[in-house]
Amino acid sequence: MEDTMIRTIYTGLLSGLAMLCLTACPPHKPGPGPGAKCVGFEPAVTPLTQYGAPASNSPGDQIFIENGIIVRVQEFQHSAGIAFSYAEVVASTASFGTGMQAMWTNNIGLEFDFSGVGFTPKKVTFDFVDHGGSENLSINGAPVFAGELSAAPSPMAGVTVSVVGNSAALTGDVDKFLVGGQEFILDQVCATP
Repeated sequence: MEDTMIRTIYTGLLSGLAMLCLTACPPHKPGPGPGAKCVGFEPAVTPLTQYGAPASNSPGDQIFIENGIIVRVQEFQHSAGIAFSYAEVVASTASFGTGMQAMWTNNIGLEFDFSGVGFTPKKVTFDFVDHGGSENLSINGAPVFAGELSAAPSPMAGVTVSVVGNSAALTGDVDKFLVGGQEFILDQVCATP
C-alpha cells in the first residue's frame, strides 16, 4: 500500500514536471570522462514504460540497449525470498536525474552488460535514490548482496565498491553488474574505459 501511494504521488508530481522539462530542465550531463558510455534512460526509452512481470518479461530478458549497454531484468532477492516485480521509466525531478527520465525499480533487478561497448570498463558509476527497503548488488556474476547499498562488501569480484551520498562507483574491471531495489530510482549508469 505504502509503495503504491509513494509511486502514485511521485509519478503524479513528475508528470507535471516532465512538461516543464521540455524547455526548462538543464541539458543531459555528459558521462564521467572521455570515452564513457552511459545509460540515462533517455529518448529511446518511452516514458512510463514498465518492464518485468507487468510486461510479461522473464528474468534474464533484454529490455533495451542504450549506447551499446545491454539492459536486462533479473530477479530480486530480499529477506522474504525472491521477487520479480517491475521497473518503470519515470520523469526526472529538479532534485534527482540528469536528463528527463530515470528508472524506478520495485522488487526487481536490472543487469547492465558492457560486452557491446568496445572496451572493458575500469570504472562504472551510477546515481540512485533509495526510498526504502533493501537493494541488490552483484558484479561480474558474484553472489547477490542483499541489504543497504552503502553496506555492500568491497571488494566484490575484485572490484572496489564505493557509495557516497546518492552515487555509487565500481572501480576495477566490470563486465556486467546487477542493481535493484524495493523502492529505488536509478539514473546515469556510466562505464568508463
